[in-house]
Amino acid sequence: MTMDYAAAEKLFFLSVATGITLSVFYDAFRLLRALGFSGFFSVFIQDVLFCLTAALAYILLIFNFAHEMPRFYAFAALAAGFLLCHVTLGALFMRCVDAVGKAVAYIAGKIRCAARCFRRFLMMTGKGKDV
Repeated sequence: MTMDYAAAEKLFFLSVATGITLSVFYDAFRLLRALGFSGFFSVFIQDVLFCLTAALAYILLIFNFAHEMPRFYAFAALAAGFLLCHVTLGALFMRCVDAVGKAVAYIAGKIRCAARCFRRFLMMTGKGKDV
């Protein structure tokens, strides 16, 4: 049995690209969780949706580019691409999300403090009876 090395190389690189794409897709769900969509039902739906998407992507990749023969290296390359992006760009992305969240919380705290001070000022001057 002969092996087409060009097709194997194409499958390998497409598997890595698919893994990276799945990692970016997973980071979108991580962003949703960081924004507060982290209830039990929401996380369950996100996980099921991601697993179905990943399985469908792998099946389509194998059927279209592996001549309907599952190849272990294709799965390993997909996992390696996912982990490579998840550990590097995904971690950097989540650090940026955390930094933006802390900055927004800091600014919101300052605005709340200024609003409280302004309300006290209005109460002291007698103009803030309805506030």
